[in-house]
Amino acid sequence: MAKGEATTFLSLNEDVKHHILSYLSKSDYHALCLVHSAIRCLAERYLYSSIDFTLKPVGDPNERRFVHLLPLLRTVLRRPELTNYIRAITYPEKWWHSSRLWSHPAPEWAILPDSPLQEAIAFVETTALPYTGSWIMGLRRGSVDAYLAVLLTQLPSLQRLSLGGDVFIQGDIIQSDSHATLLGLVLRSLLVPSYPSIPGAQPGSLVRLQSIHLVRFLHPYFEIPRIKVQNTNEVLPFFYLPAIKSVDLSFSVVLPSPDEFWPTGSPTPVPLAKLTSLTLRDLREPQLGRLLSITPNLQSLHWEWNLYDEGLSLAYNVPVVDMDLIMSALNHVKPTLTELNIRAQHRSLSHGSMISGGIIHVQNPGRARELANFPRLTKLAIPLGFITGFNLPLKADNEHFFPGGLPRTLEYLTLTDDLFPNNINDSRDGPAYLALVLPWLQNLRTYTPGFKRLHICFPIFVEEDDIADVPEGETSSDQEERYEGVLGEIDRLATCQGIELFTTSGVQDFPATEWYF
Repeated sequence: MAKGEATTFLSLNEDVKHHILSYLSKSDYHALCLVHSAIRCLAERYLYSSIDFTLKPVGDPNERRFVHLLPLLRTVLRRPELTNYIRAITYPEKWWHSSRLWSHPAPEWAILPDSPLQEAIAFVETTALPYTGSWIMGLRRGSVDAYLAVLLTQLPSLQRLSLGGDVFIQGDIIQSDSHATLLGLVLRSLLVPSYPSIPGAQPGSLVRLQSIHLVRFLHPYFEIPRIKVQNTNEVLPFFYLPAIKSVDLSFSVVLPSPDEFWPTGSPTPVPLAKLTSLTLRDLREPQLGRLLSITPNLQSLHWEWNLYDEGLSLAYNVPVVDMDLIMSALNHVKPTLTELNIRAQHRSLSHGSMISGGIIHVQNPGRARELANFPRLTKLAIPLGFITGFNLPLKADNEHFFPGGLPRTLEYLTLTDDLFPNNINDSRDGPAYLALVLPWLQNLRTYTPGFKRLHICFPIFVEEDDIADVPEGETSSDQEERYEGVLGEIDRLATCQGIELFTTSGVQDFPATEWYF
């Protein structure tokens, strides 16, 4: 550049240009695309790098329509080179307003308002797949899932995908025998080796995915006139991704038997060496082991155990916590696991709320002592009932989790009252369960020398009306006094051992939708 010549943006070093662009907003990138063709080439990679679909109000406050999907799809079908810039896609977590869950057909706001996108129809017409006709019908009808399916075939550079859980209940069932939706069939064709590929799809579409997040359904199970939700076939293809590092999935309650777990006719996926973080909801003990068997380097596991009270007559939806199966599953990841977070809930299928009542048994809680052999486990959150059972007093030595059931590497422990409202029928039981931790606290540095924080998420007392069998002369004040006595001793020992103690009053103070760490 000659001395005295004005410096322009385009004359800057490439690294400087990208550094400047990294500070701008989406609206800025859009404006820059209209300024100069050379600047447009730079701005487009930022404009398309992260796509966040939104719902736009259209009059009625409860009415929403999708924006961006059709314009984006039209653009990438006309200019496929832009798909190399798309690294992340986020889809709305909630599609349908709760008052419309049972509507038939799909509510109007789940339908795209524009005329059918001819480019999308032309693309699907060339696929010649068994479900091509149903796919085209969905496009002509304006179904969101049909257009989203087209988009998923055009994403060779996508690394992060977040989908609302209801994404699989808006579409029609294409294969009634497997309850497969269009999205499920497309995902299998893209990701599962034994399924036919999709002609015209971008080579390697989705195979670079590193993070997948599928949030929970508004309700876990639906019996809609045209749909029986069973999303297992839709989410399992993600376990065939070789580059996947983080998976957060909510399964439907309707699950196949463990012997029929993977997509029909497909082999078990090869071990996922890069997968280090896994969050699973609505998955019971038999299926847990199938997934953990292919995660040899898993470091963080968040697992939500659920029992549903009605509508399901499935062999594994039983009021039994099978610690034999749980520990057998966890042993697959024993060498690498550093964080284990388990929640347990008894829910109603009809309204999704938690239920108190109905005895839940813990089978062989003594197996939990095997956690002491996990060489890298530093964080553990677990229902106290999983490791002690619900039958006091404990009799056999192998039933006593404390003091020696925790790994020496442990630094953070959360003990919760999950499922206790189902099992405590005597007001004297609660303090007795809490007292089980005292032998460990008395010798904490012997068993867990690097321990730092104990979180007890337990009810301080239970109202008399909530106790099924109140001993004669028993009052809630008496029970509260016993709780305070045990908690006071726990607090004294925590102070003596130099650890942080944090107490909350059970699920009322800690939402069931959140994890403890």
